[in-house]
Amino acid sequence: MQSLDGMENFINDNGYNICNRKRGGRIMAKMKYLAAWPGRLEVRQIDIPEPKEGQIRVKIEYGGICGTDLHVLEEGFGPHRVSGAATYPLVLGHEYSAVIDKKGPKADEKMFYHTEKIPEEGDRVYYGVDYYNYMSPFSIRGAGQWGGQWFYGFCPIEMGVRGAWGQYVILEPYSHIWNMSEFGVSAEATTFAEINTVGLRQVNRALTLASVSSFTREFELGDAVVLIYGAGTIGNAVLLNVKRHLPLSTVIQVDLNDHRLAVAKKNGADYTINAKKTTFEERENMIKDIASKKPRPDLGSAWGVDIVFDCTGRNANDVIPEGIKMCRPGA
Repeated sequence: MQSLDGMENFINDNGYNICNRKRGGRIMAKMKYLAAWPGRLEVRQIDIPEPKEGQIRVKIEYGGICGTDLHVLEEGFGPHRVSGAATYPLVLGHEYSAVIDKKGPKADEKMFYHTEKIPEEGDRVYYGVDYYNYMSPFSIRGAGQWGGQWFYGFCPIEMGVRGAWGQYVILEPYSHIWNMSEFGVSAEATTFAEINTVGLRQVNRALTLASVSSFTREFELGDAVVLIYGAGTIGNAVLLNVKRHLPLSTVIQVDLNDHRLAVAKKNGADYTINAKKTTFEERENMIKDIASKKPRPDLGSAWGVDIVFDCTGRNANDVIPEGIKMCRPGA
């Protein structure tokens, strides 16, 4: 075993750099993170932070790349709605799996746990994306979005490493935490937790709105026609949740990429359409033909889809007007 004395860097068993710097007589471990600017990424190192009172330090297992991350890298992030500032570099990464590495004093008293078993060191967790300072005057008055709100995965490094594009993340008091180990969820599956919650939330809201409409019978039977624009991760998450909650529904998925459409077909899409290879008139005729074949006598001659989801993230000026035209009367 080599001595660390006089060595600039030493790679420990975990692959992290151990620098021969001392704080209080102790050699300080280092961690890496990706610093992000518009059009630029850079690997940097800092000391692994120690969790303070009420905090929890988690070790990142996987960090996903979201379409929003790519948008930030291409065009930037901000400005902040209050300060008007957009401080760089950012530490991105809001799709992840992580395990609890160390708890600060009184951490369990400060966190919002949403599973029966309180996670301990070594347990895999999901801690969401949104963070609110629930003790701020704004939050106490029901306006938490103005009281120190920020997002894990979209913070400047001056706030510390808050994104999964770093090896460790510090969770602040009053974070919402789910113990994934309690349910035996793998690291790979946990990385998709944020994606699935987005899909589930969209479907939940759409079905809630549909349930108060005058066309409830088809939803009670699950016999609805659903149109999904986009077959990326969010589009497929919506598809899977539609098929779970409306198993008898007919789903039409539209995308520009044949590979993505093939994945959607595998995940249960009944029909797929490549928008790059079709005109609006062709898509309109195809969707009208599919919808009109559904046994929905209560709609008479009315045609069109019942619900439209825009999961493209980029083409709202094109997708939303087209999606509205694809809806049946009363949708």
